[in-house]
Amino acid sequence: MILGIFLREPVPGKVKRRLALDVGPDLACRIYVKCIRATLKLAEKSGLPLHIYITPPGAAGRIKKRFRIAAPVKPQRGRNLGERMRNAFETMFMSDSTAALIGSDSPTLPPRFIARAKAALRTHDLVLGPAEDGGYYLIGLSRSGFQTGRRLFSRIAWGRPNVFQSTLERARISRLRVFTLPAWYDVDTFENFTRVKSLLTG
Repeated sequence: MILGIFLREPVPGKVKRRLALDVGPDLACRIYVKCIRATLKLAEKSGLPLHIYITPPGAAGRIKKRFRIAAPVKPQRGRNLGERMRNAFETMFMSDSTAALIGSDSPTLPPRFIARAKAALRTHDLVLGPAEDGGYYLIGLSRSGFQTGRRLFSRIAWGRPNVFQSTLERARISRLRVFTLPAWYDVDTFENFTRVKSLLTG
């Protein structure tokens, strides 16, 4: 399984905007840098081949150098999140028959969740890790599941609290075999930031 990571270049005012409403854009950006470093460390511990997908596209070199990333760093391609994820999966499936994507908003994600996703894709088409805000922190697919379930990435109201349920409904319509991981949380609000404050500001 290939593990893809979606990252955004850490620029004050461009990242963690909801958190910035409470702590200010500069601190929110510094917290996001901590999230990126923790996510990369989590991914490296998985032992899986990594693909890093970044936005904006021109930041690839800067991000690779700043975070000393050895894995391939590629620009995210697409007009919305769904298109960018679909294109990332297409790239990963050129190298492996299973793949998963995570973001950089769940730096405390237990490594065993990624291991469980890899194991589940041996017998399932789709793996989803539901986030407490109604989205998902991980999506994994087999190549056949991806080919059958292309509607998973279209006509979704990204950022809304029904993303996970909408994706499940599309999976049901496509008759995909779905495995659901335990729920986890994103660090994108002040409330969730306080849960990991010692980790991210130390």
